[in-house]
Amino acid sequence: MEVSYSAWCSVADESRVVGGESFSFLFDRRYTNRLNRMSRVFFEAYVKAATELAAEEDRFPSLSEIESRMESGAIYAYKDRLMRTTDFFDEVKISGISYLMPKAKRFIDETDTYSDLILDFDQGAVTLPKRKKVYRAEGSEDAEEPDSEETAKEPEEAEEYIEDLLEAAEKVPGSKITEERPIEVGDGPMTAPVVTEAVLSSQKGLFEKIDAKSGLAVLGLAIVLVVIAFSGSHIWSPPPPIPAPPSVCYTTYLTNESESVCLNLDVSNPLGLDSGIEMTLPPDIDRSISATGGVVTISYSNGTMVQLYSNNDASISIRLAEAFESVPVTFNLTAPAEFDTSLTVHEEDYQVVRRKGTISLICNCTEDRLKFEQIYHEKSVSGGGSAQKGSANNDTKSD
Repeated sequence: MEVSYSAWCSVADESRVVGGESFSFLFDRRYTNRLNRMSRVFFEAYVKAATELAAEEDRFPSLSEIESRMESGAIYAYKDRLMRTTDFFDEVKISGISYLMPKAKRFIDETDTYSDLILDFDQGAVTLPKRKKVYRAEGSEDAEEPDSEETAKEPEEAEEYIEDLLEAAEKVPGSKITEERPIEVGDGPMTAPVVTEAVLSSQKGLFEKIDAKSGLAVLGLAIVLVVIAFSGSHIWSPPPPIPAPPSVCYTTYLTNESESVCLNLDVSNPLGLDSGIEMTLPPDIDRSISATGGVVTISYSNGTMVQLYSNNDASISIRLAEAFESVPVTFNLTAPAEFDTSLTVHEEDYQVVRRKGTISLICNCTEDRLKFEQIYHEKSVSGGGSAQKGSANNDTKSD
């Protein structure tokens, strides 16, 4: 299937009726009247990228081209859920690169719960669906639900505001969210935590992010949580878990696509760390090389060498000259100057060599997925290199 925009226009349906689950996927699971923020970000970026590339190159955008126009969010995980749950797109892969092609220009909810989703590539705009008002029988409570625009006035990331509030309160020396006030009860006088105006005023900086109108509900919930936490502080609780150190994860494997074997490398970098990896392969092994998500350099001076520098998710696909069942590869990993790194390999047959500033993983790539993880540490004193045989539970240590 090709990804030509003009060819799609000649055969695309003007409208298509899809199941209600496709539309409900786009909405918040808790506030069902409110469009999910990631859905809005994705579709706005998709239509923008598709409109621009249709005019420039007569084609639909790749995933990385869509992501480059998104204000935030990771497209690959969202794309997987979108394709698994909805019926809006077909996914086309060409040379290892994924493209999304809409199945129609307008999508209609068969349950009539939501308004239409319209992709207007001529104007470069998208009309996102809204949940229609629900009218109940006369005399029942709540004659109708508020529409999505009314609900959308609430903060989209209420939980983040609450977490920020609690975290900030813990970090401010001497900060205090509540005061102890004496109260009378059946068993005699005691004290209880009370939030006072003076306390709130002293912590004004903690609440500046919260909208004065819609944030009141969030603020109230945050205060309740803090009161509960303070009132139960005499009860022992285990210390919070130590967070895992930042890392970049790699997966390499062979696939058989269109009567050709491809050597693939997928990079998962959710924290946006600066990373560099170099693949060294036997000479004359490739027919073509494609990549997404980073800067790639290819050299044939001594075998086949492919370098990828990236600070986000990325991938490399190497179409091999023959149908190899196993390919010997050396992966050389580097890290920014301010970090030391170690390597965890989830496989039994490999060799790791550490040199100054570089870790080399020597292995054979097959159709079985080999996963390895480069872990970033704060800078420490570096030493000499070493070589070792590894196992699934063996980490290379920073020198």
